[in-house]
Formats: sequence, structure tokens, C-alpha cells
Amino acid sequence: MAQAIYSREQNDMPTTLRLLHQVTPLTQPQALKAVAELEKSQMVVLQREANDVLASSIILTDEMRSQLSSAQQKSAA
Repeated sequence: MAQAIYSREQNDMPTTLRLLHQVTPLTQPQALKAVAELEKSQMVVLQREANDVLASSIILTDEMRSQLSSAQQKSAA
């Protein structure tokens, strides 16, 4: 899931809770649980949308983004 969010961020595309099941192989309930775990682990931050919870954006933390970038560079080498 973090990789999918990272890829979208690299292309200046936001990822919302509503989109998760479309950009990952998870069902919507599974994706929401996964995001909750990532948020609890401080790997992502939710930018909450008050009027529509599913429109809330998922943003990788700088640390997580750095880890994914390093992993991507290693796999490309």
C-alpha cells in the first residue's frame, strides 16, 4: 500500500481513502484497516476532510518516503 501511495505522490496524484481499493489489490475495508495501521505506525498522515471522510488524503511521512525512495534506487541498481 505504501508503495502505491508513493507512486501516486511521485506523479503529483493525491491518494484518498476512497481510492485505496482502486490502487491496491485490497478491498475497501481491508485498505481502510491497512491505512489505520500505517497511521498508527506513523508511516502516513491523514489529511482529514470534515464533510466527507473518504475524501481524506493519505500522505506519506518524510521518513517513509525516504525509505521507499532508497528501496526503489536499490532495486534499480
